[in-house]
Amino acid sequence: MSLSNTAKEMLWIGSWNDLDEILSANNSLMLVAPDWSEMSLDDAQGMIQDHAYESQKVQFDRTYYRGKPALRLTFFGRD
Repeated sequence: MSLSNTAKEMLWIGSWNDLDEILSANNSLMLVAPDWSEMSLDDAQGMIQDHAYESQKVQFDRTYYRGKPALRLTFFGRD
């Protein structure tokens, strides 16, 4: 199902806010892409926005990467 442009924008803005809240509570988390590569906050935000325009929602998974606490982004389609 494809979302309207407004719904896509609301999706990525909401996801950016969720990411900001998570990082504000624990600013030592590394950010990890779905392929397990390290990424910057700007890269994560861009990836969230790109996937939102493909009608995909982000899921934030707390994990460990190279022995350090990390936040991995994964994406899935909208129902």
